[in-house]
Amino acid sequence: MSSNDKLTNETRYHVIVDPSSLVFGGITRLKKWQTEYRLTVFVPNYTLRELDFLKRSINPVVARNARESIRVIDAAISEDPADTHNPRNVQFLLESPEEAGPDWKKASSYRQRTPLLGEIPTMAGDYGLYQKPRNKTTRTVNTGFEKQQELAKDTDQHEKAKVPPRLRYLIRSCIQKQYVENKKRKPRSRIDWVVVCEDPVTSTWLRCFGFKVLSMNQMEAFLEQRDSSDPPKVANEAPGMVKTQDYRNITFAPRGSGKLWTP
Repeated sequence: MSSNDKLTNETRYHVIVDPSSLVFGGITRLKKWQTEYRLTVFVPNYTLRELDFLKRSINPVVARNARESIRVIDAAISEDPADTHNPRNVQFLLESPEEAGPDWKKASSYRQRTPLLGEIPTMAGDYGLYQKPRNKTTRTVNTGFEKQQELAKDTDQHEKAKVPPRLRYLIRSCIQKQYVENKKRKPRSRIDWVVVCEDPVTSTWLRCFGFKVLSMNQMEAFLEQRDSSDPPKVANEAPGMVKTQDYRNITFAPRGSGKLWTP
């Protein structure tokens, strides 16, 4: 059996990509997955716009990966589906601005919980895609993350946080795919989408709306379990995290007596 025949018999996985999952080294893995797994990759309009902006980032690695991500997506959607010499194992779905999910007032009704300010990662202002400009001429953007971090210093950490305005676009798109469209399908034909994200603030908010969120490492670990058709398992104590082992049930062999090794 050829590798292509083997792929046709495997389960198709459905993922939604956040821009952080691509620009922090994820595009290399996505290119690798195109030949190894059957994936449907949904690219929200939010992700496309962020990649277009990030290709001019002051971080050269982020800028390079953003440009590469755009090229990979563009090449994938330009391929001929009928080309038997280059079969498409990964299907890319691009969201147009007109296909955005429900308006924010309706989208808010899908929220399962609201995190406290103390739950929002404190490194949001220094981590990720939006860095402080090196000089006054460098273009920057107010994501709401930094503002929220400064606000958290002067307010009660038990106060409820507010969704950063920019993330509302991504959350609406995820709601459309996971909740709205699945309502129209029969139970057996519903799609269980997984959001692949590397940004801790974005991941925190996505989990508050009930989405499964995995990092690139976690998604790759799941895909390598080729014999399992189960969706990624979510640990109760940490929503969105893959629970791989309960170390409390492991019995370790006893160590013999002797001196502790020192370098």
